[in-house]
Amino acid sequence: MSTAPTLVQNDNLLDNPKSILSPNGNVTTTVNTNDPAQVSSITEQALDNAHFDTTIEIATPAIQDFLTHVVQLLRMRAEAWGQKGRYDKALQDSSAIITHAPTNPIGYLSTGRRYAEQGFQVRAIDIFKKGLEYVPTNDPYYDTLYEEKQQAKRRYAHRLDAFEYLPFDVIYRVIEYIPLETVAQCSRVSSNWRTLVLNYPKFWRSLNVCSFTGQGILSPYKLLPSISHHVEQLSLPQGKQAKNCTELIGKNSFPNLRSIQVKRTVPNYKLQNHYTDFSTALINVADTLESLDLYLEGTDNLPYLSDILSICRNLTSIKFTTKVPEAITTNLIIPYVTKLTKIELSATDGRLNSNELQSLFEHSPHLRYLYVNFCFDDVYDIVQKYCPKNLDVLSVNGKAWWDSAAGKRSFSTSLINSNSNATTPITSPTSSPPQPSSSSSAVGLTVLTCHGFHLPDSLISMLEKHHMTLQSLEIQTLFGVQLVEWPYLAGFPLVNLVFLRIDYIPLQLCHQVDCLLKQTPNLKYLHLSRSGHNLIPDDAFKVIEDMPRIEEIYLSSCNFNPPYLQQLLKAFAENRTKSLSLNVLRIENCAGMNESILEICACIQSLSNITISMNGSRKKKESIEMFVQDAARLPHLKHLCIGYADLTKEDLDVLSSSPSLSLIHFISIHGVTPEQIKHAFPPHVDVRF
Repeated sequence: MSTAPTLVQNDNLLDNPKSILSPNGNVTTTVNTNDPAQVSSITEQALDNAHFDTTIEIATPAIQDFLTHVVQLLRMRAEAWGQKGRYDKALQDSSAIITHAPTNPIGYLSTGRRYAEQGFQVRAIDIFKKGLEYVPTNDPYYDTLYEEKQQAKRRYAHRLDAFEYLPFDVIYRVIEYIPLETVAQCSRVSSNWRTLVLNYPKFWRSLNVCSFTGQGILSPYKLLPSISHHVEQLSLPQGKQAKNCTELIGKNSFPNLRSIQVKRTVPNYKLQNHYTDFSTALINVADTLESLDLYLEGTDNLPYLSDILSICRNLTSIKFTTKVPEAITTNLIIPYVTKLTKIELSATDGRLNSNELQSLFEHSPHLRYLYVNFCFDDVYDIVQKYCPKNLDVLSVNGKAWWDSAAGKRSFSTSLINSNSNATTPITSPTSSPPQPSSSSSAVGLTVLTCHGFHLPDSLISMLEKHHMTLQSLEIQTLFGVQLVEWPYLAGFPLVNLVFLRIDYIPLQLCHQVDCLLKQTPNLKYLHLSRSGHNLIPDDAFKVIEDMPRIEEIYLSSCNFNPPYLQQLLKAFAENRTKSLSLNVLRIENCAGMNESILEICACIQSLSNITISMNGSRKKKESIEMFVQDAARLPHLKHLCIGYADLTKEDLDVLSSSPSLSLIHFISIHGVTPEQIKHAFPPHVDVRF
């Protein structure tokens, strides 16, 4: 039977060692308590040999040493977190000290002081009081704990509510600069603050529940019962929060609620059961509700459009997007005259049956804006037969770029290319609304957007009826439709047309582009894109040269004879065109792009917005240098986008010298690094790449 070893201190060993001695005094094992692995191994060996007293003798001082080191490390890390302003992390570490060493005053002092610095005097007092209970009275820091507690009490007794000494207009002026999430939290501070916050209608007129996503943030739907009389616009997310808000909408009074929006989120099919009571809740707000914008995820328990319209009879605007077409068309029989002026319907996983929309169109005599997505060509016949004559905007299978009310539109400067990462829209220079011709008083569409149609007959029927009133016309055929025979379009004078966009240009239509342009004497904005192998007629560029009001030319993925575009641009550069105000020029991914066109582009003095893509082919260094130098000297240039080019650091320095440039965008640029691009331009220039 083995003899239990004895633990003794050996002064001859360094680094805090302890030795296990046999009864005869011989050293059998040396234990370094600063080495956790050695301590654990020796302790396990003693335990396996049933030397329980030795196990306890080794483990006890080692644990005490470890705790001492842990406390010191936690204290130092808490101090570092505090210096970085991460008070949450600092509080976690100082609280851990209290857990591991409840009789050590360091944890109580650190935690209490952190709370006191943040203004939580009551929490600080509780921490100091707890420390006085556990820390021995003979500890050198016991009196410090007591003094810290007394200071926290004095601060709490003399706390100042600044709102009591400021006039209301100053208070609300200050709170207006605070994020709404923080304002909601202020309602918890005191009854005085809650009254001030909840009774100021400006904070709650437009409430976006989706913005309240942070942990610990007061959920806004919990405030709805108290602020419901202020809310005019309410934006809801998908999921459980939307369900909770829906319940509150049905139970509380919302006398001023005008608009409800259910926003799109990341698709999650678990959300599909949260619309069950939506239609019922709308009954409570039906008298005041004027606008409804719904993007409904999932496929089950969806509210039907017919039920919503039968409940909310004062709606002037409805936007209904769903995956299920039946949710839109089922039982869509309207027994009353609606007040709708704007309708947007979209079924993302199927096509709408246009015939089932007849009743809605027929009973909406005030309708001015109609957008129908994912439908067949027969929708044009339904619109002409049942929609009111004062319909102003019609968009089928695609949203219109043109804003007829503002007389302008916005577009993205990013190249139409899968390699482009830029998606930020940039508003092009605006202009005054077009001057109407003598026939502009006629009733008819001003904006017509036709996307994804199979046959041109639908478009022709719309042009026959509305060609005298149209200000914007967008045509996008189905991809690959090339052999369809197109009627002759020259018989429809588009005297008021300001914006023309043709996308996926089929062969038969491509042959008529020049004839179509001759019918648009007041055209300002021309967009031609994706003609494939079909050549834009040479005469089309000659027609553009004679247009008196053209301001923007956009060619994307088009095929043309380069000399004719070169001749047109040279005429603009030399002021030989009827229009002297070409502001925007965009040539992207065109096979005919060459060095001559590149050099001439930057010589047009009226340009304020240039987008040039080299189509992936390398251009001569001399041509690029000339373009850069001329572009930097343009007096009105504000926006510049360059794609697929080889640039140098010297080119960046030249571009940075432009006095008017405010935004520059690089796409797939070679020869310079992102760091060089960032540091080349002054702070007022928005640099994107």
